Amino acid sequence: MVRVVPMHVGQTALGTAVTTDAVIGGADFNVPVWAKSILAMTVGAVTDLPTATESLLTATNLQSQNLPIQPFQAFGAPIGSILGGSGGAQSAAKPEKYDINLPCNGGELITCNMRDLVASTSANYGSIILVCSDARPQQAQQHIQRGTLTAGLTINSELAGTQYQVSKARNILELLGVYGGTTQATSEGVIGRVRFTSTEFDGLNQADLMLPPIPSGLATLQVSHIDGVGRQKCVIPMQPVTQCNIQDTFRFISSANIGANLSFCSAVAYEV
Repeated sequence: MVRVVPMHVGQTALGTAVTTDAVIGGADFNVPVWAKSILAMTVGAVTDLPTATESLLTATNLQSQNLPIQPFQAFGAPIGSILGGSGGAQSAAKPEKYDINLPCNGGELITCNMRDLVASTSANYGSIILVCSDARPQQAQQHIQRGTLTAGLTINSELAGTQYQVSKARNILELLGVYGGTTQATSEGVIGRVRFTSTEFDGLNQADLMLPPIPSGLATLQVSHIDGVGRQKCVIPMQPVTQCNIQDTFRFISSANIGANLSFCSAVAYEV
């Protein structure tokens, strides 16, 4: 019988700086000696002592000196803001799970980094589980390449993010995206989508991802709930090039005053 075991890497304070990674668990994760593969990662985040109007957007970055795991830059489940400062409880989506399918021999070390994408004055924490197995993976290994956070948006207009590169991709298997308001107020519902374009997409040049709607609130105690990471399974063959460039653009509809306080970030999961 094949052994498949979820193993908790740790839970760690993320700090408030968007340029600093926190090592989840405080040290490298030691892959069990019996493991022959790392099948998946589950990642979650939470805000303690929240500051009103601040959303939480987080991202991981798995690294290893002796396993070809990088890039693996996934998103934690986002948390919407509390719209008023006098009370209320935040609402978080369930932790996100991502396939990895990485062969290993056991005993290797993996650094599981995590950070805030949006500057925050709250106390934020991240937690990661890696799913290990004593059998080789039955599917191709997956990587995730993330773009950069882009802010300062205009209602009902295309805003380009930063072009990013994906190396040696054979097929893109999933489109990913997160967004949230940094100083969101009441009565500001948002729905948006991310468009991915590349001349290296084989036979087409774009694909679209719908992001979870962010509902508005009618009173100062309302909570802006974000129902997880935007995710869309797909199969997009890539042209046989060493590196492809992907451009993401974001478009949303809302009341006119939310745009300047809205940020988004995208990523693609792919096999090589």
